[in-house]
Amino acid sequence: MQCVLGKIELMEKKIATRILVYDPVKKSVLAIHPTGRPWKSKGGGIATGVFNIPGGEIDPGESKEACLLREIKEECNLDLDKAKLQYLGFYTYSDWKDLHFYFYPEDNLDLSKLKCESYFETEDGKMLPEVNGFSQFNLESELNMFFPILQKVLKKVIGDYPELFE
Repeated sequence: MQCVLGKIELMEKKIATRILVYDPVKKSVLAIHPTGRPWKSKGGGIATGVFNIPGGEIDPGESKEACLLREIKEECNLDLDKAKLQYLGFYTYSDWKDLHFYFYPEDNLDLSKLKCESYFETEDGKMLPEVNGFSQFNLESELNMFFPILQKVLKKVIGDYPELFE
């Protein structure tokens, strides 16, 4: 809900996509680091709870598959084979957003070849990439690396499809 000058309006929930690009050799998923989030913890290591999964909000008139392929291209410069996409389902993310999840197997993903092609303008006029880093994490032992709200959804996805992550 949103309160506007004393009136209560219902906000429409956003619908987005996320894709688990899974490397079965490394037993890990692709993670993106959004620009503006801290990289380092106070102890000097990589900060936990700051990574996301590639994907984004579906534009009006856009299919969920088209959104997913557009977002992975913009965020990672990856061209995926649509035939290898596996739809996992629709998951509640928050009060304001729900997610369509997909799975995509990719052996030996080379992070050095990934590059964000999507930029945003800061308040002072600088153009920054939407994503400023890439990593891979094991969903069981390194789940804490993802946004806390995303961790809950990822646990559900893993529970629904344990065979994909063995």
